[in-house]
Amino acid sequence: MNGSGTIFSNLQIAKFSNCLNKYYYENTNNYSTKIFNGNDPSDRNNLPPFYDRGGTNYFSSQSERELIMKDGKIIGSELIGQKLDSSIYFWSRPSAIDYNPIPSGASNFGPTSKALQKQVADRRVLFASKNSITDTLAIPKEMIFASASGLDPHISPKAALMQVDRIVKARNFNADKKQKLIKCIKDITEAPQFLCLGEERINVLVLNLELNKL
Repeated sequence: MNGSGTIFSNLQIAKFSNCLNKYYYENTNNYSTKIFNGNDPSDRNNLPPFYDRGGTNYFSSQSERELIMKDGKIIGSELIGQKLDSSIYFWSRPSAIDYNPIPSGASNFGPTSKALQKQVADRRVLFASKNSITDTLAIPKEMIFASASGLDPHISPKAALMQVDRIVKARNFNADKKQKLIKCIKDITEAPQFLCLGEERINVLVLNLELNKL
């Protein structure tokens, strides 16, 4: 289960592994989290043997459906989160590994860790100040805690709505565009898996791509 309450099946894990393979050979020498600045696909034969080629061989077609393309280039994956902290975009949740997929992971800080407490407090203050939030306790947990993988691509609808005013101001949106943005959040909200597992969630990369269309 990821930080948004999503249950990953074996097939999704295989897809995820294949996406990591693609990210590895496309970004090993120049790792980038610029979601709108994709890279040309590289030679699959350069894939290190350590990484499971089975995912590429057997689940290639399925995993490639999860890749997001723009102008013929891969700009991201629906399964792998990216670092987003610009004022004109929706932010992703924090990541202990700065969204570097090689390797994924968490901070491993325990609940009594002073370092973790400071991180959470700092993230709470930053999110509140940038989004003009007065009730800091109302901030959704995914915006102040990193996920176990550090690559969670989702946030909650509440976390997205809390960022709307900042984005509207940064992009000089009028009232009509603001309403369209709010409707967009509602339209692309994903339901809990099987309608009962996890929580409603929004893919941040997909949301920001829709935002660019407004």
